[in-house]
This record gives sequence, C-alpha cells and structure tokens, in this order.
Amino acid sequence: MVAVGSAAVTCFVWFGGVTDPVNAPKLFLLGAVSFAVFFLVLKFGLRVLWEDYRFSLVLSVLFVVFLFTSSFFSNAPFVQTLYGAYGRNTGVLTYLSLVAIFLGTLILNQKDSHKRVLNLFVIAGLLNILYCLWVLAFGDPIPWNNTYKRILGLLGNPNFFSSFLGMLTGVVLALVLEPLRSLHHRLYLLALLLASLFLIYKSGSIQGIFVALAGVAIVIFFWIRSRYKGILQLIYRDWE
Repeated sequence: MVAVGSAAVTCFVWFGGVTDPVNAPKLFLLGAVSFAVFFLVLKFGLRVLWEDYRFSLVLSVLFVVFLFTSSFFSNAPFVQTLYGAYGRNTGVLTYLSLVAIFLGTLILNQKDSHKRVLNLFVIAGLLNILYCLWVLAFGDPIPWNNTYKRILGLLGNPNFFSSFLGMLTGVVLALVLEPLRSLHHRLYLLALLLASLFLIYKSGSIQGIFVALAGVAIVIFFWIRSRYKGILQLIYRDWE
C-alpha cells in the first residue's frame, strides 16, 4: 500500500475540468492512501509502534498537536491552513497524510517491503524523466498553464520536481553501488542517474542540487563503511 500509493501520488495528474490539474488531485489521492495506511496501522501495527518505535510515535503525536495549534491560532483563514496555498496544497491535510504514511513505513520490517518501495520510487522517477524528455523534445502534451516556463515533471512545480530528482539521484546511486548487480542493470541505472542530473539543471531550481549532494554524500558514506570497516574504525579511534 505504501509503495504503490506513494508512486501513484507522485505521478497522478488530472487535467479535465479542474483549475489545478496537479496539486488538488494529488492531495485527494494522498488522503485516500494515507487513510488506508492509517487504518492498517491501527489494526495491525499499533502495538509494534508502541513497543519498538515509541519515540517516533510520540514525536508524531506532538507534531500533529503543534500542527493543529498553529493552524487554529494562525491569522490566515482556517480553510487556507487546512488545504494550503493554491498551487501547492501543503496544508494541515497534507502533513497529516504524510504522518500517517510515516507511521506505516515504520512497521515495514521486511527487506522485500523496503525493496518494493525503492523499486516503485525509481519507476515513478523514470515516468517523470520520460515525460520531461518528451516535453523538451516535442512539447508538453498536458494542456496546463505553465507560468514557471520551466520543466515541471508530473509534480507541477520546478522546485518540487527538482527536489524529487535530487532524492532519486541518491537512491539510484545506492542501487548502482549495490553488490552483485549485473552490468546491464548498472548501465540502465547510470543512464537514469545522468538523466536526473540533467533535468535538475534544466529545472533551474537549486533545491535539487542540494538534495542530490546530500543524498550522494550519505550513500557514499555508507558504501565506504560497508566496504572498509577497518579504516573507519581506525578513524573513529583517532578522533576519540
């Protein structure tokens, strides 16, 4: 549910008879997915959360309390804080949905579940990349009003899209460095990595650059730690 739902929300757009073809449809689908995930958490994973992830659960509850508190005491209209600004929709409903999905990911304790999330994340990235390459080569097939005059992906905003590609860069690099991966698969992933970096540049948004650098740094650190544990332990001792 988490893997499929997250990929679906990332790629879902609706441009028939709506003023906002991206954010409003995504918010609707995100709400539906998060409700289903939260129901499954309540039914099957609440005990696991309390026993194994109590700190994360308490922080999530506090975050929700502060979220509603800031919304009620805000000078902005409640409807605006609930749904978020037009064209972004990052209001209370969005963050509540993300909290529910976060709690759902905590109880994914099987390696296959984690791989499924990563695989569908990469598929969502591939669809966004293919769409943008088509836009650059032949024009935009979606009849929306692109006020940014830059590539938007299926996220409707160059900053959102650039940040998404930054995350994709880190994930794809981790898959490239994964042991026992075939050469053919590595070449496909490298092509995807280069396309992500190219589209980050074309988006004109600096957010993706910083996200990509952070992701690459984290991946390289854990890759070095997994291959050269002795060297890192020696460095740790020198620091101590």
